[in-house]
Amino acid sequence: NFANNPHHIPITPILGMSAFLADITNLTPHPVTILTLDGERELETIPSSGSIRLNENVTELGDGILFRSFAIPLLHITFEADNAISDWPERDNHFYIVSALVANAYPERTDFLMVAKTVRDDEGRIKGCTAFASATGEV
Repeated sequence: NFANNPHHIPITPILGMSAFLADITNLTPHPVTILTLDGERELETIPSSGSIRLNENVTELGDGILFRSFAIPLLHITFEADNAISDWPERDNHFYIVSALVANAYPERTDFLMVAKTVRDDEGRIKGCTAFASATGEV
């Protein structure tokens, strides 16, 4: 129910097109700020409601890289999905903001969104995003 969730976002005023009302849960470890299309004004900041992590497999590759007078380990890292998403079921008109790694690890989840069109301040820090993206190309 949208009325009971203080973090729902009415999508239509943001996009300025015929979009539908959706509920959005942020599953990244940091708040996500949505900006106007010109990136000038904050519309809403969605706090983190937890995060989804992937299993990380790490293998050392040889003796590493010799740089100047010291060796730096060289690693092969892969990520794989596990059952961590069972706490976040698919629901009608509900989306989850996740990392790009997570979105791509679960290609069957059309409700997983990534931030897109990020806007940075003068020092290069991300201020927010003006769009979301889907790894599946579907919603």
